[in-house]
Amino acid sequence: MYKITVLISNKNNSGLIERFLRGQYTVFQPEKVDFDEHILDTDLVIIDEEHTSALKEELAALKERHESSYLPILLLTDRKHNLPNEYLETADELIHVPVGKEEFSLRIANLLQTKKVFDDFKKVLDDSPTGVSILQDGRIVYFNGAFMDIFGNGNINLKHLSFKDLLDEKSAKTIEHLITDNGFQTSTPEQETYDIRLDNKEKWCVMSCSHIDYDERPSVLINVVDITRRKAAESELRFASFHDRLTGLYNRNFFETELRRLDSNSKKPSIGIIMLDLNGLKLVNDTYGHQTGDEMLKLTARIIEDTCRKEDIVARWGGDEFVILFPETDEDALEDIGKRIRNNINERQINDIPLSAALGCGIRRNETQNVDGILHEAEDNMYKQKLTETHSQKNSIVLSFLKILSEKSHETEEHTKRMSVLALKFAERLGLSESELDRLKLLITLHDIGKINIPEKILNKEGPLTEEEWDIIKKPPEIGYRIASATEDFAHVAIDILAHHEHWDGKGYPKGLKGEEIPLLSRIGAIVDAYDVMLNGRPYRKAKSKQEIIEEFERCSGKQFDPELCEHFLDIIKHEPLEE
Repeated sequence: MYKITVLISNKNNSGLIERFLRGQYTVFQPEKVDFDEHILDTDLVIIDEEHTSALKEELAALKERHESSYLPILLLTDRKHNLPNEYLETADELIHVPVGKEEFSLRIANLLQTKKVFDDFKKVLDDSPTGVSILQDGRIVYFNGAFMDIFGNGNINLKHLSFKDLLDEKSAKTIEHLITDNGFQTSTPEQETYDIRLDNKEKWCVMSCSHIDYDERPSVLINVVDITRRKAAESELRFASFHDRLTGLYNRNFFETELRRLDSNSKKPSIGIIMLDLNGLKLVNDTYGHQTGDEMLKLTARIIEDTCRKEDIVARWGGDEFVILFPETDEDALEDIGKRIRNNINERQINDIPLSAALGCGIRRNETQNVDGILHEAEDNMYKQKLTETHSQKNSIVLSFLKILSEKSHETEEHTKRMSVLALKFAERLGLSESELDRLKLLITLHDIGKINIPEKILNKEGPLTEEEWDIIKKPPEIGYRIASATEDFAHVAIDILAHHEHWDGKGYPKGLKGEEIPLLSRIGAIVDAYDVMLNGRPYRKAKSKQEIIEEFERCSGKQFDPELCEHFLDIIKHEPLEE
């Protein structure tokens, strides 16, 4: 039921009005007007001239505080002419007394219906996900919650602020042809997309404006939709279409587009290109995993960017290759920056693995030269350098692996040294050829290189290993095989590394080879390796005496070890002096 507040000074008149309204509405007639406690929740105010004159400022403030709804004020007057302006400004409807009950009731019903329509409209606006505000003379007289979410920070009241005050200078200038401090300039609705900055937050919005009458005054209705997420998604798509996801550099598609643009627009012939190939990436990926390889690529990308000029275009060509476009340069400058890039790369490391790269330059020497020719020249020069240096660079990486392994586990380095001395004695007893002896020495040196990515806490663990840790310990032969296979100097012992934990009876790992399926050098290495482990122990296994070792070999002959080789080796350790 609607609540109506009656502020009539004449008690007879107020009593008459109360009787007119009784039963249809809740009627409140305060003896003392208390706006804070009572009238704020009223739906309609019926007032006479005396109260209107006395409460003019309070009534204006009351309507202002009813900003979330419409509060109609019905003024009763016996004047038909020359009403003061403040009465007209305060009242929404005038009614001349005396008035009949039927007309009076109809006027009130119409006002309350108008209020309902207005309040329903406001509720739709308040609940709208679109930011809505209404401007009068360029200032905000209404805004909904979505508008506050876009423009406000919860600590300021947006009402009566100039709309342009909410925008940064650029955004305000964008809409100055739409809205001025005096109102709305254009005669038709306009729509603009503009950049909004508020409290150091950047937002993108679509704004539309249109004429309306609000509170019986010409006004501007502004609808604002926050499209920040959409803009961010579009930006990400644009970035992804022209950039490499991993390094953030431009991608091949962008580079080729830019190269064509420069070729067609530039009147200067001096376009230079550098192509660069990162050495050993596959080896690092196979050994440490792609995460470490990705870090190498990202570091290389940053080094190239930091070395080049802002106007140079750095792109990832694909895989381990990069390409740089120099819009204006000469041959000497191109060679100089190429050397600086290469030197800066060679000075850096990832996980103690040295970075290195092959690099080639190409330059357009006249306007008639095809840009594809420059690209091919740079690529050819890069591959020529790579062919001459790949061999030594990969060897350098493998040697760095051995150094890293020795730093992770000093025991592993000492183990390899002792095995080398023992293997030489064994090889002499077996009468191996010089080439086989060289291969055996290399096998002993590299046989544990696959332990490079085994955590130190497992390599140096004291006490028994868990089942999961044993699974990790069994991986090095395969890792070592991949490392050796990647280098020309070591590839010929890759199979020997892979098989040095296979057993004569086929119960070894990783492939379960049996008998003479296992390479000879792997079988020799397995015996020498086992002897040193038993003699010197491991953090997880106690050392054995010479007699215990002899008994272990006799027990495992024909099972873990080649029985014929085992017999020769037992003869050595039984009759020749060996360090315990």
